[in-house]
Amino acid sequence: MAKKMHNRRVVLNRLLDVTDTSYTLTTLSCAASVLGGKFRIKLTP
Repeated sequence: MAKKMHNRRVVLNRLLDVTDTSYTLTTLSCAASVLGGKFRIKLTP
């Protein structure tokens, strides 16, 4: 998965670590795309 995301394994490890919040929206979007999904943010009042 890290190869498909064009990233290092450490980035993927951070993404999978529930205690780490240092990932970016770009990383989340890329991970969703690699998994065949979409990443959406919805803000509601």
